Amino acid sequence: MAKKLSFVVVSNNSNTEFIPFLKEVLDSMISPIYGPQEKALFSILQSVDRRCEVLLSTVEPSSSPGTQPSPPVPLGLVVYKIKPTDEFARFGVTNSVEIKTLCLADPSKSSGKGYGSALLDQVIEYARKNGANGAHVTVSNSKPDSCSFL
Repeated sequence: MAKKLSFVVVSNNSNTEFIPFLKEVLDSMISPIYGPQEKALFSILQSVDRRCEVLLSTVEPSSSPGTQPSPPVPLGLVVYKIKPTDEFARFGVTNSVEIKTLCLADPSKSSGKGYGSALLDQVIEYARKNGANGAHVTVSNSKPDSCSFL
């Protein structure tokens, strides 16, 4: 049985079954660093200015008749602004998609498996398709693992 990775966009209009995962990530990983995330959650779910994509792993069923695929397991997520910005032009970053959140569901189990890179690549691909020069992220110094990954 092989693992298959895929992405789904999560909002009030699509893949709503992953909203609890999004809320859990915001509450447990992001709020302790940056404070309450209600406004961010609203913007994501309403697709106001942000997009959330969840990286899923599904175990493909064996070729035996009647074997069903396992339910998808969220491995991580990335939240980014929908429109490129020049907000950081003074640092030489122009026409760039801003990554707001990029994290793994369980870094202790998932680190080093390429999932973080897959999340980052997803944003870069979105940026290219939407005419941006690239993507950028700001990182809190309180998260050394994040700083070293990026």
